[in-house]
Amino acid sequence: MRCLRLFSVLYEHRGLNSIARSFSSRRRGKRNNLRQYAEDDNVGMASALSAKAIQQVLDEETHRIQQQRDGPKAIDTKRQKRWENAMEKKKARKQSQAYLQQPLFKIDSPALQAFGQRTLLDYESLTCSNFPGEIHIIETIEDEAPYLGLLEKMKVVGIDCESRPQMFGRYDPPIAMVQVTSQDCSLLYRIRRTSDIDGSTIVHSTFPGLEAFLANPDIVKIGHGCKGDFKGIQKDGIASTIRSTLDTLPLASGVGCLRPNLAALGLIWQRLRISKEMQTSDWECVALSPEQVQYAATDAWMARQVMLSLLQFPASHKFLHVLNYIPDRVCRGKSAKDTIAELVEIATTEGIAQEWNCPLPSPSQPSQPSQPIDTIDTL
Repeated sequence: MRCLRLFSVLYEHRGLNSIARSFSSRRRGKRNNLRQYAEDDNVGMASALSAKAIQQVLDEETHRIQQQRDGPKAIDTKRQKRWENAMEKKKARKQSQAYLQQPLFKIDSPALQAFGQRTLLDYESLTCSNFPGEIHIIETIEDEAPYLGLLEKMKVVGIDCESRPQMFGRYDPPIAMVQVTSQDCSLLYRIRRTSDIDGSTIVHSTFPGLEAFLANPDIVKIGHGCKGDFKGIQKDGIASTIRSTLDTLPLASGVGCLRPNLAALGLIWQRLRISKEMQTSDWECVALSPEQVQYAATDAWMARQVMLSLLQFPASHKFLHVLNYIPDRVCRGKSAKDTIAELVEIATTEGIAQEWNCPLPSPSQPSQPSQPIDTIDTL
């Protein structure tokens, strides 16, 4: 039983498919009398991982289970200080001239041919923008009920997930929030939050409307580098099936973007700047701050808008793949050609022109920020 439990923990945290394949190869080798696989007749965990690594995985799993049961413990101040210093250094590096002057596009790439040589300094005049629609925070099934009809009517949405940051941790923490954002409405599902009564962690991973929404193949779900998010949704029991997903990351990389992070893609393809200040904030806190709410909605919305702009750049089409995440594998979804036609039509209907093809604003005439959020509904 202990061995089975160990394999379960290792598979959950490290995805050790390679070990399973290795064991399978050994069995096959023995059947075929291949000497290199028949030498070790007693394949144990020591043949794949050191005892120290195994014990570390078990210790961290025990700590995670204890945290779920007992709630968050006191913050290690030294660890917190190290984390803050690391974040400050990262911020300073991204604001340095050396970083800002690096080229944005690969040599001889479609993006370079379309834009010419550009750096982040060329977009300095753009001001920060936020999601311009309504935002609703959902914490319980009762909170979700008024928006079931809205979920069914959505056609193209941005999807993103947030988690409590791990300070120098080895494993991804469980999902704390799932954001679903359309053209004019954003639903923020709080999966994990801290109780304001006793400080324990409240986990609410079952939302029938969200689960049906994610499994609906007629609704296109767009994320940025979203494979980990969708795998996390499955792992944490939020939904077992997510269909008709698109990822902006391979499209941006495919056309030649050297910095395919969402903030840079927003500048290039939407001429919009988004703030990432709240990215490493505590997403399991008792109540989200207005800044966290704005960031969460804007991040999911930006992935959607970037995709609608990218698909108006013909060179990106060959890099688009529609994927379905089902319980045992990831497979191709509906026709990429039909999906492209559908999204280009939606972009035209919504008035999302080829923003990337417009002249950049001059430094003396910065672009106007988007309108503030109309509504933040906490129910």
